Amino acid sequence: MRAWLFAVSAIAIACCSGATAWSATPVGEAFDAQVWGKPATPPDLSEWAYTLGNSSSKPNYLVWLLQIAVDEETAVLDAESPEGWTVDLDEPHLVMWTSTSGDVPAGDILTGFRAHFDRRPESQSWTAMFSNTEVAGETPVDFGDVIVCEPGALIAVISGATSLAALVAKRRGRR
Repeated sequence: MRAWLFAVSAIAIACCSGATAWSATPVGEAFDAQVWGKPATPPDLSEWAYTLGNSSSKPNYLVWLLQIAVDEETAVLDAESPEGWTVDLDEPHLVMWTSTSGDVPAGDILTGFRAHFDRRPESQSWTAMFSNTEVAGETPVDFGDVIVCEPGALIAVISGATSLAALVAKRRGRR
C-alpha cells in the first residue's frame, strides 16, 4: 500500500510541479495550437520562454496571434518577439504577440517568445488565433492553460513509475 501511495503521489507532484510548462487542447478541430513554456533562466522563474506550435490538421490554418495571460497578482514587465512578430503590453497581466510577416503554418513551430514578469506567475493561460486561407475573414481561436512545473518533476515521475511498476509486478506474481 505504501508503494502505491508513493507512486501516485510522485506522479501527481510531477504533473503539478515540474520545470516545463505544457498545454493540451481538444482533439478533432481542423485548427489546433500547442504552447510550451519554461523558465528562460532558471532559477529565475519570473522570465519565461514560449514555443508556439501549429498542429492544425488542415494546412489552410495559419497562426497569427499568441497571447499569454497570467494571474492578476503578476505584472508583465517586458517581452521579446521572434522575427516577424510584434508584442503589445497594453494590459498589465497580458502579453500579446501578433505576426507582421511570420504566420506559423500547420506543422511548424516558432520559438523566440519571451516574457519577463515582476514575480513568478501562479497561473498562465494562452490563446492563439488563426486565419483561414480558404475562407476570408474566418479567424478561429484555440486556447488552453499552461501547466507550470518545478525542476524535480522528472525525478518524481521516474520514482513514481518505478514504484508503480514494481507494485504491479509484485501483484501479478501473487496470482
